[in-house]
Amino acid sequence: MASSIFMKTLISPWSTKPAVLRWAVYLLLSVLLYGLLVGLALPPVLQHVIEKQGSQALGRPLSVDQIKINPWKLELSAYGLSLGAAPGTQAAEAAPALKVDRLAANLSLQSIWRWAPVLDALLVEHPVLRIRRSEQGEYDFDDLVQRFSQPEPAPQTEQESVRFALYNVQLLNGRIEFDDQAVQSQHLLEQLNLG
Repeated sequence: MASSIFMKTLISPWSTKPAVLRWAVYLLLSVLLYGLLVGLALPPVLQHVIEKQGSQALGRPLSVDQIKINPWKLELSAYGLSLGAAPGTQAAEAAPALKVDRLAANLSLQSIWRWAPVLDALLVEHPVLRIRRSEQGEYDFDDLVQRFSQPEPAPQTEQESVRFALYNVQLLNGRIEFDDQAVQSQHLLEQLNLG
């Protein structure tokens, strides 16, 4: 009996408020919940999924230092993206094959009515790609080529191709290091900027 009186006193003032006010409060709470879930709860989950699924797909360790999501700008930023060296590489030479300081993607609202991802901008800041050719003429990315050049099993049903749109791709301050041990030389491309 006491609990029902408590509930009535708690609910009755709220139920007597105008419907517009109630809907405004519901909307405000929904927006706050969206911001909390997308901005705070989603980044660690996404980081774990990217590291686990990416490492399995590539056969190399993939790590991300931090992921930030701005739910109001629809922007996702991954900091410290790193793809490990080829399997069997000695520890002294095991610098990451690819290191990206920041990878940022801006999702467009067009994604909603196109029913496909539309990225307004993709920014790759300070990527460093390390390529190594051994004395036998083998490249350190041969494992990736072999993994992705195998034919996929034929699909059971006809599948529609993946739809997406990508605009404004920028690469800032890129670097490519090529260690050609077959001819004992090293090549370096620095300050690559595209877009």
